[in-house]
Amino acid sequence: MLNQVFSNTNDWLKFAEAKCATLLGGNIAVIFGIAQASKDYQLNTFIQFFLVAAVAQLAASSIFLLISLIPSLEIKAFQPKQQKTENLIYFSNIIKFTPYEFVKALNKASLNSQKITDYEIMLAEQIINNAKIAARKYAIFKVAIWLTTSALATPILAVFIFINRDHK
Repeated sequence: MLNQVFSNTNDWLKFAEAKCATLLGGNIAVIFGIAQASKDYQLNTFIQFFLVAAVAQLAASSIFLLISLIPSLEIKAFQPKQQKTENLIYFSNIIKFTPYEFVKALNKASLNSQKITDYEIMLAEQIINNAKIAARKYAIFKVAIWLTTSALATPILAVFIFINRDHK
């Protein structure tokens, strides 16, 4: 049972890292695209202002994504709040357990009354650490995706305002 949870937690961690890396690559591509467009075309000052704002938001999003690459469990600002439920497979719920409590809860859930081994405690500790890293990456991704979304909406809003402005 522990090996399955370990594999599942590692899969969530890989998925979180892939999402962060993909968004980071997209952010960088859009930043370079905006920079190239600004260089190649004469853009209205109004549009340029909104593009600078978009680049700033994309840069902030990229910084958050780079922070998510730091393999540290100690960045407390990005640890999600622990939930009350006891889903022993979901990484956000696993982080609230100590290794011993986790193995004990798994044994209880699977009706296994065997003595807990040192190996199980070590594996549970690794599961909890990986779950913390995955939870942190998802928390950072959530902030970054909102920054990216707002950055992409900024030029669209600028064009809409520019087209619909009062031509006096």
